[in-house]
Amino acid sequence: MRVIVASTNPVKIDSTKQALETMFPDEDFKVEGQNPGIDLPSQPMSDGETKRCAIARVKALAAKVPDADMWVAIEGGVDFSNDAVTDEKQMDCSAWIVIEDKDGRWGEARTATCPLPKAVTDLILTGMELGHANDQVFNMSNSKHDQGMTGIATHGLIDRTDFYEHALIFALVPFKNPDIYFAE
Repeated sequence: MRVIVASTNPVKIDSTKQALETMFPDEDFKVEGQNPGIDLPSQPMSDGETKRCAIARVKALAAKVPDADMWVAIEGGVDFSNDAVTDEKQMDCSAWIVIEDKDGRWGEARTATCPLPKAVTDLILTGMELGHANDQVFNMSNSKHDQGMTGIATHGLIDRTDFYEHALIFALVPFKNPDIYFAE
């Protein structure tokens, strides 16, 4: 089965492959990444915008590579929530996973959220992308192709691949259970 991920980021490609192999252990997958070739915000700034960007990536990729069996988008974004104790605004990061297969069926899921430190939030509010803000605050290089904010915050307990893989599994649930989810 040929699966195209709407990114060339190895973390997104690897997490997609791992989730597919976990959900469908008897299938063979060729997972590759491609840029969908559309202009979207480099840093979605709300949950809704993040989901819309993931949907747009899948649609553009399906049009660009129509002979694939499945297209996957993993779109990270940020949004504000209220701190549970102080009720003050807090920025969190999360990602939307959107999947379409060659039969036009869709699956989607959202990751958990990870609270961002104020120094990272401040840089994002100046227009900086989360990965670049992490690199600056934590004195790292290219963290978005490695552990990402979740790995930094959890000291490696939940790296970016793990963060995406669980949501990918949930987005694949309809494809694992087509009689329940895609019944007419």
